[in-house]
Amino acid sequence: MNALEALRAARARIEKPESWGKGHGLTPPREPALCALGALIFDGPHAEAIARLREALGTSYVHKWNDAPERTHAEVLAAFDRAIELASASGCTDD
Repeated sequence: MNALEALRAARARIEKPESWGKGHGLTPPREPALCALGALIFDGPHAEAIARLREALGTSYVHKWNDAPERTHAEVLAAFDRAIELASASGCTDD
């Protein structure tokens, strides 16, 4: 799976609001809700995809960004959209 495919798959995993969450211990638990990073590494870590998401966010701390109290589901999806654009523009099609 290349970076672009990994980003698209991760976005699809959390596309529904009930599929996305904050933190490792969601309260109340909403399994199988995933945070942005959890969705991205679901099939295993992918360094290039993580790099593109970090670039889109402007931070290395994806989990902290995701878990910020003010963070919304729409913002997370928009971040994945930006990361997908970045990956596509940079030719991230190789494994």
